[in-house]
Amino acid sequence: EAESLSEQLAGFFGVKQGVLVRAVSAGSVAEESGLKAGDVITKVAASEVKSPREITSQLRDARSKSNIVALTITRDRKEQA
Repeated sequence: EAESLSEQLAGFFGVKQGVLVRAVSAGSVAEESGLKAGDVITKVAASEVKSPREITSQLRDARSKSNIVALTITRDRKEQA
């Protein structure tokens, strides 16, 4: 589960924009990839994202080219790729 960040929440998480991960299903690809609730996804395959819909679109586009898709996240106010 994910949601777009308001300006106030973006400031709280230390990002300008992104998508907040609200929950990660057990056994999902997201869990296996190391995503956790509270992470903020800021980029998918080097493209900035602002909504869950943009993440879905970018993942589809990137997967058509490669099985591996890089995400940039912010966790504990630190950016990780």
